[in-house]
Order: sequence, then structure tokens, then C-alpha cells
Amino acid sequence: MRPAEVLKQALTALGGADAVTPATTAEVDALSIRLGGAIPDELRELVSVASGLTIDSDALGAFGIELDFLGQVAGQEWPNAFHSSFHFGHDGCGNSWLIELPPQSTGEDIRQTADALGPVLFSSHDPPFIAIQAADLTSFLLEVIRPDSEAEAESEERPLGTRISLEDVSVELTADGTTSNVELANLVKGLPAGTRVADLRALRVGTGFSCDISDPERQLRRLGPELIWAITPRKRRFFGLR
Repeated sequence: MRPAEVLKQALTALGGADAVTPATTAEVDALSIRLGGAIPDELRELVSVASGLTIDSDALGAFGIELDFLGQVAGQEWPNAFHSSFHFGHDGCGNSWLIELPPQSTGEDIRQTADALGPVLFSSHDPPFIAIQAADLTSFLLEVIRPDSEAEAESEERPLGTRISLEDVSVELTADGTTSNVELANLVKGLPAGTRVADLRALRVGTGFSCDISDPERQLRRLGPELIWAITPRKRRFFGLR
């Protein structure tokens, strides 16, 4: 089932949900410019049904959630970390969700192709953490607006971001700046020892990494177009030296 089909069904069945009208031609054109290329088919279909959705607290546990499929949601910003994702949902408490967009297979300039959307990432405010919330947007929407079992219905009483068990899967580079993961060896060349690398390509819900970069010397950046990030450590300081 595609995301637009889920949304259509939800709009007639879900109480406590207020849908924003379908996107206008001008809004679709602006979205294309914002994404830097063609709008993925699933996203284009979705905004033709509704450009957003607000679900109040009665329908989603203690906290409501606001979704904006035009990607105009304010969220935590990390330069160089989410060049093929955009914020599309928030809970009003500093937590947000990002849609992973399908990048071109080659080239440094990552532009979107007319294809399906990728996974949904959860951006936690406290603690600072990035995790896989759902393997795709259809799964995410089903989780948010149409629980299919008693177990899922019970989980609705908890805020969406707390329904997943966060698991930090990042690994630290060795003293010589290498990793035992042969597949990642080329990506981590030149990164300093102590850098943590997180590979989320397996799309296991809840897996992610701590991204506390309140220290300006630490940096979070994406290693290419796939779901792999690096968090660099603080620079080493020696006693008596600045």
C-alpha cells in the first residue's frame, strides 16, 4: 500500500485528525525547488491528497503530532548531516521526524529522483539521538493513524518517539583511524581516531546513534548518500598546551 492510500483511508476513519487541503500548484513547484529536482512519486501522490495532517492528543496518546508533507517543519539542524532528508513532522516538544529521500546513485550533488520515499528517521531532542522510526512512510503512517492490533493500540498511549527502544549501533574507529568493517574502510579514510561511525542501512527500527554535538569541536556529518554517519571527537589537548 502506498502512503497516499493510507492517508485517504485515514481521513475518513480517524477521529481527532485535521487534514490540510491538497497542495496547490505553487506549493508543489516550491517543493520541487526545495528538493533540488524531481519530486518522488510517493510524495507527489501524498501532497495531492493532503499537504499535511494534525492529530490531536486524544488520537495519539499524551502528545499530538503535526505532519507537513511539504517539508516546512522546523527541526534540529545539523549542517552536512541530512542532505537527502527533510523534516516533515513534530510533536511540539522538540522531537521531529524526517523523510529520507531517494538520492541519485552517483555524484556529489545529491538530487532527488522520481521514485519511492525511503525510511523515516526520528530525531530526538533529549537525549540527542537519531534513529530509524519506520522502514518507509507507509509503515510510519500506519503506526501513527491506524493501529491494527491490541498491542499497537495500547502503544498509542505513549508518545510516538518513545514506542521504539533506542539502540546505539555506532562503532568507534581504532587508534589508527580504521575500522574492522571492510565495507566501510574507504568511507572512513582520513577521519580521526575516536570518530564514531553509525551504519543504519539495515533499517532496523530503533537503531541509531547519539548525536550530542553541543561541543563545537565535535561534528556530525553524513558519509555519502547512504545511511551512514560519522561523529568526530573533540581534539586532543595536552597539559600546558592550548
